[in-house]
This record gives sequence, structure tokens and C-alpha cells, in this order.
Amino acid sequence: MNKHQQSGMTTLLITSMLLIVALLFSLASYKNLFYQIKRTQNEVLARQAHWAAEGGLECGYSLLQQLKNIDTVNSKLNIICKNKLGLNSLIIRDISPYYAFVSEFSSNNITKVITKKFKTAGVTSSGVLKSTSDIYFKGSIVISPDPNVIDQGSFWQCVMLRFKTNFTVKGNLLNQGLIGAHPPFSGFPSGQSCQNNYQSTITSGEWNDTNITNYKDIIYDADFDPFMDVFNEPRNKWEDIKKRTDFYKIVGVNNEINNKRFQLVNGCEGEIAQAINNDFDLIWVEGSCELNNVDVIDSAIQANENIEGVILVIQDGIFSVNGAHKFPGMIYHLNLTFQPNSDLWSLMKSHISMPIPNSLSLDKVSYYQNGAFMPSGGYVLDAPGQISVFNTSMNFLYNQDLIEKPLDKLKKASWIQGSWHDF
Repeated sequence: MNKHQQSGMTTLLITSMLLIVALLFSLASYKNLFYQIKRTQNEVLARQAHWAAEGGLECGYSLLQQLKNIDTVNSKLNIICKNKLGLNSLIIRDISPYYAFVSEFSSNNITKVITKKFKTAGVTSSGVLKSTSDIYFKGSIVISPDPNVIDQGSFWQCVMLRFKTNFTVKGNLLNQGLIGAHPPFSGFPSGQSCQNNYQSTITSGEWNDTNITNYKDIIYDADFDPFMDVFNEPRNKWEDIKKRTDFYKIVGVNNEINNKRFQLVNGCEGEIAQAINNDFDLIWVEGSCELNNVDVIDSAIQANENIEGVILVIQDGIFSVNGAHKFPGMIYHLNLTFQPNSDLWSLMKSHISMPIPNSLSLDKVSYYQNGAFMPSGGYVLDAPGQISVFNTSMNFLYNQDLIEKPLDKLKKASWIQGSWHDF
């Protein structure tokens, strides 16, 4: 074999080795490329699964905005959203005090579950009586509380009063606990009690954030916004709520005494009863309103099979109640610009028959209850800087079922920020 033949074989060998090395690198590169392609495909499938599940959430949310009632939405999710979008499941879970949509989508061995929390308008804070006004209790006030949340076993963290400023007791304010014969809402289990430190008796005195801390069923809430709490809108958006077509509007007649102008609804209870006869359970009264014969309201509700209770808003006026009456619903007293005065109080039968305590300025008192008036859906007294006076002895039984139906009409769902991650 000559040297030329040896040189050719060497070249061929080196070339073959280089080709083998190149092939090995190609195979390794192809394997990596295949991995990258599979990874990209999986990412695409994962994102497709994510957006399919996300689509379920948006479908359910749109349905909730349309139907408002959570139970109704839950019953229609499968037909309208889940089946059409090919989801594995789509449900609403109650995770008090909020709710959550849970959407699941599976395809090609990839499963994506997305949960988003949302809240609705409707009472979200605990308490039977809630106030940004100062409160003056004169007499023996006995209240069955809002059970709020369960503490342990059959014991609850009950709440009877939520306040923002201060309140005065001349007599006593008693939390009588949970009464089996009068449950706070349907389906509430029997044999339940308030936890020991969540059932108080408050005696005469001035009460505020500094001396109420040991009474856990009375909550001082410096940031309390009752309008947002009930309507899920800021207080400065009150006109948007008032303009809703599901509110029946009652407007007082313009009057003037000693150059002081005001609006007064004559025969206020009759106007409210007429609204109920017209199938309205959301009623907005503009101007001062005195209820002397609340029984006509109760009778109107009893006669209307479509209505169990009402939400009554009294805006910019004195609100006065005279006598012992039941009121199946919630009272919301909202004073925005109105300032009470003694001349206007001189027209109110409640003040005439049993004068407001002379230790209080009539230019500050905007709500006066003379008698055992009991709105079983709760009170909201939203008149900052003014005084609400309870001159009565009463046994108040709370029943939140009465306001569920009107609250359903107000429900406007909104996502809870930070309750989900897109990636």
C-alpha cells in the first residue's frame, strides 16, 4: 500500500468520523428541538385550557349581571355556559362573606381550574342596627342579634350593633341571644347560641370606641360606609341608585316655616302602602316622613303574595315613628344635605305626644322613634353629625329573610381584587 492510498484512507476515516460527530450533534439538536416543540405545544394547550376555563368565569359573571339571583344563576350555568364551552364543571361556591366562581376545563391530559371571588350588593357587614349617626337609647331595648359567623360548635360571634361615632344608653341595651322559635334566617340550625363574650347587656352611660372594647357583639367601625355596604356603590353615587326603575319614588311637598324650606310627605304610610300595592319592595322617599299607622304597610305586605318585606329609604328629611308597630323590612335613613330644626319637629305627632328629651338639641335630631317600632330587617341610620333617638321599650326580632328578595334586585356583582392570578 503506497502512501497515497494511506492518505486517502486517513482522509476518508476523518471525514467519516466528522460526519458521525455531526450526525450525533444533529440527533442531539433534534432531540432538544423536539423537546422544545413538545414544550411549546404543551404551553399552547395549557393556555388554551386556561382561557377556556377563564371563558367559563366570564360567561357565569355575565349571567350573574343579567339574572342577579345567585341560586338562579347556579341552576342555569350548565345549560348556558358549561355545556356550550365544553367545560368539565362550572359552579358558584359560598365562601362567606363572598362567593366564588370555580371553572374547570380538561383536554389532552391538561386540566385547568380557575377560581375567582366576587361580591354582590346586599348587606355584607354584620349587625342588626348600623349607624353613622349618634344614637340615644331611652328605655329597655332588647334585640335578637345577627348571628354573624360561627365561632365553634354551636356558638356564634353574634353582633347587635355596629356604630361609627358614639351612643348613649338611658336604661339598658340587651342582646337576648339566638332564639330557636325565631331564627335569623330560614335554614338556620336549632340549638344555636351566641358565644359568651358575644352576648352583652349595656347599662346606662356614654359609649364610644374607648370603653366598648370588652363587648364583642357591639362593633366600633370608624371606616363604616353603610351605603357601600347595602348598595355596593359609593355614597356620592346615591343618585344612580335612586334612579333605578325598580325603586318606587315618593317625593314630599315643598313647605316653608320661618324661612326654612323643607319637603314633607303627607300621609307617608299611605304612600308607602300604595307602592307595595303596586308590587314594589324597593321604596325611596324624598323628604320628611312620619309614620303614625304603620299597620297599613304591614297589611299591604300581607295582602301581596309577591312581597315578603321591603327596603325603605328615607332621604333628606326627618324620619319619625309614632306608636308600636311591626315593619317587615329594612329602614335606611339617608341624610345628605338636610339639617333638622325645631320648627319642623313641631309638626311631628311623635314629638307632640312624647317630646324628645330636652337634653338633646332639636336642630341635631333627625330620627325619633316613640314606641316599639320594629323593622325586622334591620336599621341603617346614615346621618353623620345628627342624632337618632329611640324613646321606647321594645323586643326586636331580627329576620334577614325579609330583605333577601329586594336585595337580590340590587345585587351588582364585582370581582374581588387579588382573588385570582392570570398566570
